[in-house]
Amino acid sequence: MPGKKMLDKLEKDGADIGWILHGKPKHQPGGMGASLMTSSYKVEMEQIMRRMRLLSQQMNEALPVSFQAYAVLNSSLVFEEFTRSFEKFLGYEPGGLTGMHFPDLIHPDDRQTVREYLASDHAGGTPRDLVSRFVMADGRSFVVEWSFYANNLLERGCREYVILATRSN
Repeated sequence: MPGKKMLDKLEKDGADIGWILHGKPKHQPGGMGASLMTSSYKVEMEQIMRRMRLLSQQMNEALPVSFQAYAVLNSSLVFEEFTRSFEKFLGYEPGGLTGMHFPDLIHPDDRQTVREYLASDHAGGTPRDLVSRFVMADGRSFVVEWSFYANNLLERGCREYVILATRSN
């Protein structure tokens, strides 16, 4: 076998040749030993998951705000990322909002106010809440309560906007 002398030397020095050759340790614990080794990790992971579920439940109770649509706009106010819920929210087919300019979805009578809010420097970590009319894919409009957060991306030298929206009652 090529390299046998080297492998013998490595094995003599304590290397696990089975792992080197096959990616499997020479001495794998089996049966109860293997279960015992992994059980502590499983228990720890279960505890972490239980804590996360509890924290999530506590956050939902403390902040019971729900939303129907989520999107991220780039610095040009074009849809960069969005959930399918935003398309459904406005009655668009899948992919219908891709590349769309966000102000085009705002009712013409509300666009100037919305543009002023979005253009103002609110990247200091304070979300802004607005109520305005959105235009659906079929041209009808409805009142929407929405919130946006302007985030300056220093590494890219630009700003992005995170938007959450829900129909107003």
